[in-house]
Amino acid sequence: MEKKELKEKSNLTEEMKNSAPLYWVGTMNAIKGQVEEIVYNEIIYK
Repeated sequence: MEKKELKEKSNLTEEMKNSAPLYWVGTMNAIKGQVEEIVYNEIIYK
């Protein structure tokens, strides 16, 4: 699963960046953490 798929799953839109910036940043940080964990588990720790 990649970042774009996670972003779509969370229903995050570019409009939210302007209307709810704290929610948008928090969700993007959560997605980034998930992507990092996937990379660590599938590539680094394999």
